[in-house]
Amino acid sequence: MKLRVAVLYGGRSGEHEVSVRSADSVMKALDPAKYEVLPYRISKEGKWSPKPILPEPGAQAHLDVVFPVLHGTFGEDGTVQGLLELAGLPYVGAGVMASAIAMDKEMMKRVCRERGLPVVDYAVVYRGDPDQAAACAHLPL
Repeated sequence: MKLRVAVLYGGRSGEHEVSVRSADSVMKALDPAKYEVLPYRISKEGKWSPKPILPEPGAQAHLDVVFPVLHGTFGEDGTVQGLLELAGLPYVGAGVMASAIAMDKEMMKRVCRERGLPVVDYAVVYRGDPDQAAACAHLPL
């Protein structure tokens, strides 16, 4: 029996088109003798096609695993991973916390530094704070 793989792609982020191209590569790479590929596209407006991936409450999922190929916000930040976990759907890739931490560059640097990994000097600059930006002018870009 073939493994039913839902490929989740597109999304509301500015990297929508990159996700579409990435998903196309993933779907072409999956061996059709082993996998039944179920494409789930999320439009730039957030509409799911052919339908939302979540099963009705109490219903059995009609797939074996979800392969998220979403980029940026609403894809790599832990939100989709959390949705899939709440629905009880197994998925490929990092979990909620790892995804959220990796998306937050300052937090990721803190975690790496705390674990003894080398991290280059950095500064966190917030939009609209010119004094903070000027104080960081000595750092390389």
